[in-house]
Amino acid sequence: MDAIRDHFHHRLRNQLSNVLLFGSVIGITAIGLFAGCVGGVLLVGRTALHEGSPVLQLLVVVLSTVAGFAAGASASLFASPLVLRHAFFARPIGEWNGIRLFAAADADLPGGAPNVFVSGFSFGFGPFRPAIFVAEGAARILPRPALEAVLAHEYSHLACRHLGKRVFAGITTFVAASFFTSIALIGLHWSGYTEFGGFLSLLSGVIPAALTWMTVRRLLWDQEFEADAHAMDRLGVSPGRLLEALETLQRAIGGEPHPLVAERMSVARARISSEKTAEIAAESDTGSIAA
Repeated sequence: MDAIRDHFHHRLRNQLSNVLLFGSVIGITAIGLFAGCVGGVLLVGRTALHEGSPVLQLLVVVLSTVAGFAAGASASLFASPLVLRHAFFARPIGEWNGIRLFAAADADLPGGAPNVFVSGFSFGFGPFRPAIFVAEGAARILPRPALEAVLAHEYSHLACRHLGKRVFAGITTFVAASFFTSIALIGLHWSGYTEFGGFLSLLSGVIPAALTWMTVRRLLWDQEFEADAHAMDRLGVSPGRLLEALETLQRAIGGEPHPLVAERMSVARARISSEKTAEIAAESDTGSIAA
């Protein structure tokens, strides 16, 4: 009976978490999209634009709608520290370098595994200040120095303004891809290739979305390595501690590491080897001078 109750309680928590998390993202983004569309229509209807070219009017509405979508998506990310705190049933456990720390059960976090991640923009304020969420399992298995290395890595994402760069890259890629896809469709129709244009129109939404996903994914990988480098070069994190943290968390997760994690481990090992080589060279030079 207790097992059934625990299972029901766990499923209920997950459902509530999903509703709050995805509902807030969809709701805030939709509000921005709607506001942008209405704003564009009002701008055209209540200014001199209503006497202008229909193409110009359409362009103004489209640009306003895109701007509203971008604002809504950014607002949902701006609010993410507050939303995630409640979606993950997290509790405050202090601060690290001025960044709020929250602990949450492994099962309440994405993947249900020991993990640590940061949320929010570096310029957030009040309840929207950026926050680092630490899985209870990660806090339990990581030695204090290794946990400090992970926190430094997450802090580096904020210091390097990674979230803002990803949002900007994603929006500009999507807008540019949508624009050029539209130009290609218009060109095909004007050139008489209507059948091919009709086929391409079916993919007109998929192409920008796919290009945006690839761009953001590549940027996300690059930012992970940049955060590691920033933690080691600017915050004094030992590559050995960072490697220890990655290996400890991977053992807890089990299986083969994700290619990104495996590459980060390789970079950390190379950094350790490079530092050892430099130390040996320095000791050799010191011995030569003394002799």
